[in-house]
Amino acid sequence: MKFYQSIFYFFVLLSGCTVVDGMHFPVSQEFQKASIFDDQLNIIRVNASNIRKISEATSILPPKPKSILPFDEQYTYKIGPGDVLKINLWQSINGSNSDSLASIVVNDKGKIYYPFAGEVLVSGLTTNEIRKSLTKKLSSFIKTPQIDVSVAQFNSHRATLVGSVLSPGQIPITNVPLTLLDSLNNSGIKENADLSSVILRRDKKEYKININQFISNGVKRENPQIIPDDVIIVNQLKKKLIYTFGEIGVGEITFTGDDPSLTSLIAQKVVIKQRADVRGVFVFRKTNSGSLIDVYQFAFDQPAMLVMAQAFEMRDNDVLFVTSDPITRWNDTLSKIMSPVISTIKAQAVVEAVN
Repeated sequence: MKFYQSIFYFFVLLSGCTVVDGMHFPVSQEFQKASIFDDQLNIIRVNASNIRKISEATSILPPKPKSILPFDEQYTYKIGPGDVLKINLWQSINGSNSDSLASIVVNDKGKIYYPFAGEVLVSGLTTNEIRKSLTKKLSSFIKTPQIDVSVAQFNSHRATLVGSVLSPGQIPITNVPLTLLDSLNNSGIKENADLSSVILRRDKKEYKININQFISNGVKRENPQIIPDDVIIVNQLKKKLIYTFGEIGVGEITFTGDDPSLTSLIAQKVVIKQRADVRGVFVFRKTNSGSLIDVYQFAFDQPAMLVMAQAFEMRDNDVLFVTSDPITRWNDTLSKIMSPVISTIKAQAVVEAVN
């Protein structure tokens, strides 16, 4: 709050130094260094040679997470306690004579009991691995046993979905691969869901996922496959504020989701007045240390700056200031001074004409 009070008083002083309504801040280095605020401001003049470094340094999004979610391997469901298995044993070539055990429940120790095979550990195995294990055990009793194993009920594996979704709770994991987008579509999301910042907790690690990147650009890494014990947290959209002063008016701009670039903000949310000096578009931002205020200066009289400013992300609580044109301000001042004089002269001319 102290920072924004300082900014407010700073702009009050700016406006107080002028004869006309509006605010002015020097655009040249010479006059900026002569400013009474020079020791409080770290002015960074943005250009083609430093925009890349600035955009990387000022981005609020981490360039790369410490833990990178690996690409999904081929999906295979592994049996666990509570699953219900169906096992068919064929005793003839045409399959007309078969024994079927359709409700074998895997116990809490991960085992099942099968005639002649006894207790069989199945937890952590695929249905194909269980089939091979049973075939080997029954070979002592049946010549070349033909066995089929499938899952009748999937009960052992779950993921958890919480946050800004319509149906939070546990998600069953089956032998059909389930992606993050699938789970969100199945549950439904609320209007205030932030799909650019979905948290996935897996194996004591946390990953930030932007599902919008998959929806818009097909980035596969941003739509991972959900596996047992995953925890999915859908955050709410946080409203962010940008404060405006100068020749774009005094006010606040709210935005949500991904942080907009300076170019998109100006194009969509800002109306720049005719008397603005486009060489002086400034973004005031509190530094991490708090000892100075960083001031990024953009000279939009250069058409290339519109492209370069696309790389500059606006942050929550930034102050956007557009200075007024000194020449226009002089014309405004002259007009205000001369208008009463001209009116008086015209009035005298009318009186003289009547007399």
